[in-house]
Amino acid sequence: GALTGLCNCTQSDGYWAGLGCLVCSDGWWGEHCDQVCTVGQGLSVAQECQCLSGFARPGCDAECPGPAGNRCNGHGACQDGSSRDGTCLCDKHYYRQDCSVYCNPRDCEAALGPDTYPAPHSQCNPYTGQCECQDDAEGHWAGSQCNSCADGYCGLLCTDRCACSGHG
Repeated sequence: GALTGLCNCTQSDGYWAGLGCLVCSDGWWGEHCDQVCTVGQGLSVAQECQCLSGFARPGCDAECPGPAGNRCNGHGACQDGSSRDGTCLCDKHYYRQDCSVYCNPRDCEAALGPDTYPAPHSQCNPYTGQCECQDDAEGHWAGSQCNSCADGYCGLLCTDRCACSGHG
């Protein structure tokens, strides 16, 4: 009011607060203080929503996977904060969206048999963490032992496209 020198912040064009109505009220953020800052997941600071650990994106509404207090199941880093997307960046040999599956490519090769010749070319599937035959720029392998070239590939490392003379 005019007598106290304090502003009575209006809510007609956003949720404003503070002495000069220049910051957002708790639970709000944005240029016009009209976007929700999820309570318990972010804090309204000035006109920003600062995400608490484990939460991300503007508004802090994206949650990193995994149990509370143990995001990414303790095997990765939560990509949190207002400029991040709330996904897990898994530690080496951990897979799935929540970093819950361990897979070491050497274990995959050992499971195919230590005496396999030629040696198997296996890898961990980046989404499931399951062992599978290598299929990338370093080689396209197939077969029960992952030691023969996949269809359409040939060469010592199965990296060359086979010429099928137009018949295959």
